[in-house]
Amino acid sequence: MKTQSTIAMALVVLASTAFAGPLRTDQVAGDAKWVAHADVEAMLESGMGKFMLTEAQKKPDFVNKMTDLRQNFGFDLTRDVRGVTLYGKKVGPKAGVIILDMTVDQQKVRELLATNETHREIKYGDRTLHKWTDPAKVGPDGEEIPGKTSFGVFYDAKTVVVASSMDLLKGAIDVLDGKADDLAKTKGLPMLPKSVEGEFMLAVASDIELPALAAKPKAAALRHITDISLQVGESKEGTFAEIVAVVSDAKRATQLRNVVQGFVALGQILMAEREDLPVLGEKITVNGTNNTVSITAAVPTESLIEMMEFLRDRAAKMKAMQEAR
Repeated sequence: MKTQSTIAMALVVLASTAFAGPLRTDQVAGDAKWVAHADVEAMLESGMGKFMLTEAQKKPDFVNKMTDLRQNFGFDLTRDVRGVTLYGKKVGPKAGVIILDMTVDQQKVRELLATNETHREIKYGDRTLHKWTDPAKVGPDGEEIPGKTSFGVFYDAKTVVVASSMDLLKGAIDVLDGKADDLAKTKGLPMLPKSVEGEFMLAVASDIELPALAAKPKAAALRHITDISLQVGESKEGTFAEIVAVVSDAKRATQLRNVVQGFVALGQILMAEREDLPVLGEKITVNGTNNTVSITAAVPTESLIEMMEFLRDRAAKMKAMQEAR
């Protein structure tokens, strides 16, 4: 049971590691509808990355999980994972592929998988694919939540591929083998941002359909977004981010730009009235043409870290006050 939980935990940690080098579009299926990529090495070398890692290492839970990964999988998350790419053929959190550029003791992982009674090996050409199911969990109301079934392969000495279905895993292998079209060939996802110096994370999604937003009045300004991209990084000037969204028509795009500009102005007013808050000196620009909305932000990294330290200390004080009651 402990081994199965460790395997599940490792995948969760890896999948959530915000995403070496720029995105390789030749590794992504040509018909992908969304892609997210993180250059983990660049992120950990950035000022924000170093700060966040230092903060995480102060927490016993993080240290214990990293120790489990080293002991059970033979790798260090902060040194041996260079990059992560995720993609899917439909927009949704439960159907996708994860490609990990990493160094790991593959034999040790195979031995651990073998101890999971649900583990199965499937031949695909000259490769051995792995299928396993995580243990069931107990929900907040006492209900049993079935364990997630995953599929994976050690593609080569430095590449691990995990998918949510066997078909997706086989398709990912075909792309890596050059037997299926990749994003570099199809030129799909035209909103995919071009790589820029200092970038450590990007994401893009196309043909977005989020019916759940239709029932939420507060999300009215967002439900008409059809395509969106995000790019985050750090330069000499500080931490930067850019979001570009395509809206179904020009009128709604104008409305969305107005809403965003309103929130930015309100935030600046509130921050100006709080003398205890660090001065971010941020530069946020909202613009766009026709049916697009573009939001760019640049903040000195030192100021952003100061703000995060402020929020951390404030949360700690509030927690202490609640516990004292």
